[in-house]
Amino acid sequence: MGFNEWLNTILLVGVTEEIVFRGFLLRKLMGSFKFWVANTITSLLFVFIKVYLNSLIF
Repeated sequence: MGFNEWLNTILLVGVTEEIVFRGFLLRKLMGSFKFWVANTITSLLFVFIKVYLNSLIF
């Protein structure tokens, strides 16, 4: 994998994560919770998924 493909992959993953966690989930949760509660939930979910996926890979 060349540098351009690697860079594009990293950027695509980052943008996709932001859209899912900050765009979709945060807006849905803000319908039921205050901003800070909804933001905390999405942040904890993000950390949980990252730790879980890292444990599967390594």
